[in-house]
Amino acid sequence: MKIQHCDREQNVIDALKSGRWAGAWGEEIRKHAAGCAVCSEVALVATAMRREDELAQAEVRLPSAGLVWWKSQL
Repeated sequence: MKIQHCDREQNVIDALKSGRWAGAWGEEIRKHAAGCAVCSEVALVATAMRREDELAQAEVRLPSAGLVWWKSQL
């Protein structure tokens, strides 16, 4: 099985991470991804992973390091 690659994959990821994807600045990379099977899949997976990360961050509230240290000393 040959793994497909596109030179613009990283551009798609960078646009999604920076928030440029949704704005006017991302129009060109969105057009590219719409016509590129590799980049459209990268965008789909990156968007899904980002959503899952946001959900996980909202659900889990880790205690501060100080609180953990204090409790361990007890």
